[in-house]
Amino acid sequence: MKQGNLKLPEPIQQRLGTQAGRQRAIVEEGALLLVLHQVPSPEERERVAVLFHRTADGSWHSSERGPGLPALKQLLDRYDERISELDDAYESADSSYTYLRVLESVAPLVRAARNLHAALQSAREAIGPAPELIEVRDHAETIQRTIELLQEDARNGLTYRIAEQAEAQAVISRRMATASHRLNLVAAVFFPLTAFGSMLGVNMRTGLETRPVEWFWILFATVVFAGCVLYLRIATPQSAPVTGVTARRPSASKSRVE
Repeated sequence: MKQGNLKLPEPIQQRLGTQAGRQRAIVEEGALLLVLHQVPSPEERERVAVLFHRTADGSWHSSERGPGLPALKQLLDRYDERISELDDAYESADSSYTYLRVLESVAPLVRAARNLHAALQSAREAIGPAPELIEVRDHAETIQRTIELLQEDARNGLTYRIAEQAEAQAVISRRMATASHRLNLVAAVFFPLTAFGSMLGVNMRTGLETRPVEWFWILFATVVFAGCVLYLRIATPQSAPVTGVTARRPSASKSRVE
């Protein structure tokens, strides 16, 4: 782990490993070392650590350039800037894909913000009265709350988009079913007529050739009547009995009832 120009006490040095590890506060002999992470991004697999050392006399030092306490505040400001960028991306999201991209970017930031606040809170409890720690701890708490709210809003936005698309697909399906039903009704009316016309077009002697023309109209009326009956049969909703299925209301869990 890169320590920059920090001169750490031996007890703290012994508790550091070669990897950054999780964000944490290490307190030994009145000295404090904050192991924090830079603002993460979804593409990064390894977190970049930054160290902040508070000596027993209250002076701050950092593994970054510049004084320790201003560097710590600048780190929190970079979290704010990243949250602002994601908030703008959320506001401009207009599809499920864009909401998903926001969630992918928010997820590592949520974990980092939680651990950041936990580390600063642990340092505050271990060091005791320290106004500068209280200030950065409260700032980290605001960061955590803001990013968690953004994550929840992005999830709600994604859920809404999915529900909206499912509803639109259901409307399209209903329209297609209605159109298909209407075509079935038209076919029901003309199917007997088509069959009757096909029968008359067959080149064979049926005996109707010598009958009076009234027989033709009688048969025509018969097939039209059959078409109307078939039309009514299709147009009337049929309720199929449901067997073997019993509707059951889900019961509340024991913890909710109690």
